[in-house]
Amino acid sequence: MVLLDKKAKVKGLSLLLKLLVFSATLYFIYIKVVKNDNFISLSEIFFHFSRKEFLLLALVVMLMPLNWLLESLKWKKLLKDIETITLVTSLKAVWAGLTINNWIPNRMAEFLGRMLFLKKENRNQSVSCTLTGGLAQFSVTIIWGVFSIFLVYSGLFSKSYLLLAVVISVFLLVFYFNLNALNFITKRFRFFEKYTNVLTFYNIRQLTGILIISSIRYFVYLLQYFLILKTYSINIGFVEGISGVSVVFLIQALLPSVTLTEIGTRGAAVLFVFERFGAAPVNLLLSAYTLWVINIIIPTLFGVFFILKIKTK
Repeated sequence: MVLLDKKAKVKGLSLLLKLLVFSATLYFIYIKVVKNDNFISLSEIFFHFSRKEFLLLALVVMLMPLNWLLESLKWKKLLKDIETITLVTSLKAVWAGLTINNWIPNRMAEFLGRMLFLKKENRNQSVSCTLTGGLAQFSVTIIWGVFSIFLVYSGLFSKSYLLLAVVISVFLLVFYFNLNALNFITKRFRFFEKYTNVLTFYNIRQLTGILIISSIRYFVYLLQYFLILKTYSINIGFVEGISGVSVVFLIQALLPSVTLTEIGTRGAAVLFVFERFGAAPVNLLLSAYTLWVINIIIPTLFGVFFILKIKTK
């Protein structure tokens, strides 16, 4: 009974934190957009789209499948030692995982959707595969983000900040390349061993390959974001744009989120980072939410279809 009470309190505090984050980010957006004297209406933006801007938007949409194919390739390689699947099956599993993950706090249930497409005996091991891929992507996001802060806010940080960035990066990489140590620890607990045994299969070469795929996917996402900023007439150089987007990704990675709170955090993050470049707040918000629809909402709809289809079978 005491344990249940503690769990209820933790869940309550977690929900309260998410509501506070959501409320704070919405208020921040309201102040920056609605109270802004230079407010631009949506009609002014859409009806003045040029041919170039439509082409940029089309390019962003075309990069979406590449983004998710890279994630699917990573998942396929992570599963190599426990089950062989096709790239198409991997893509279905990844989108199914995305669908379920959108409704679970802090994106902690991706494995539930992915394991639906595996043999029953391999599903436990797939949890560690998913977490390994997620850690690789998280590490890339944090590493590039902490170094990009120095570029975006060069006047606010001393050079000693670079040393901190190096320490953070080294710590993440050391932890990532020593994941098999987790299996050594969990051997003492038979319940966890069935989930973590797969970690012993990963060597330095395999983990490096997963990290490279994660990095390529990260830069595809960076390019998409930069192009969508240009689509909405945000005048910013390539280096400043890419660095700023890296900081936006860092903020999004560190804030607690579910689908509801993510609506607020995505908008607040892009306003916080890019408003200093003189960009119109409405254009910045449209950039963030358009990319969210392209990269998250559309694949989520496909994920719903694949989940329903496999349940029918």
